Amino acid sequence: MFYCDFCANKNEWPITLHRSHGACEVCHTPADCSNMQSKDLPETKEKKIVPRKEVMAFALAMEVILRQNDWKHGWKEDLPSALVDRIWDEIREMEVAFSNYQKCRALPEDVQKEFVDIANFCMMAWDRIEMMKVKTVEAT
Repeated sequence: MFYCDFCANKNEWPITLHRSHGACEVCHTPADCSNMQSKDLPETKEKKIVPRKEVMAFALAMEVILRQNDWKHGWKEDLPSALVDRIWDEIREMEVAFSNYQKCRALPEDVQKEFVDIANFCMMAWDRIEMMKVKTVEAT
C-alpha cells in the first residue's frame, strides 16, 4: 500500500524509507509515499470511506457547475418541494438531451451536464432536509 506522510501521521502508521512515486492510496494526493504491505499496517482508529475515482470525478463536475452559479442566491432558503420541482425539470431536460444524443444530435457532454444538474438539485434538496433535521433536533 502506498500512503503519504499526512495519512501516515493521521492513522499512526509507520513512515518507511521504501518510497513510491505514485499517488497516496488513501487520500489520492500525488506524493512520494511510504510503501508498506497492507497486512503489516495496524488497524486504523476509525474506518474511513475513500470515495471511488468515479464518485470524485462526478463530485468535481457538480462543484464546477455550482461555482459557475455562485452569483445566484443559492438554495439555503429554498423549500425542499421547490427543489424537487427543479429536479423534475432537470430530468425532463436530460430526457431531451439523451434522446438527441441517441440520434447523434447532441454531444455526450450535453447529457453529462444534465446528469450533473439533476445531481446538484438532489444534493440541494438533501441539504435542505438535513438542515431541517438539525433544527428539529435542536428544538427538542
